Amino acid sequence: MTTVTTLIPAAVAMPRGATWAARLFGALLQTFQRASQERTAKSALADRVAEAAATRRYALQFREQNPRFMEDLLAAADRHERGG
Repeated sequence: MTTVTTLIPAAVAMPRGATWAARLFGALLQTFQRASQERTAKSALADRVAEAAATRRYALQFREQNPRFMEDLLAAADRHERGG
């Protein structure tokens, strides 16, 4: 003869304040995510500005030899700085 024991778990009530704590945690998480996105955007903008400045310095080296190339590089630096 075989015996099968089946356990029925007792119902557990939601702890007091669990809903409030979950909402607070969600709001805190959203705040951190927004801060992270803003920091990333500022960093990307600073990188683009620095790269455009370096390209402009490079372009100015060709002022005498090849002015059209210099103009193309300056235009590319402008587009890059705007993010386009």
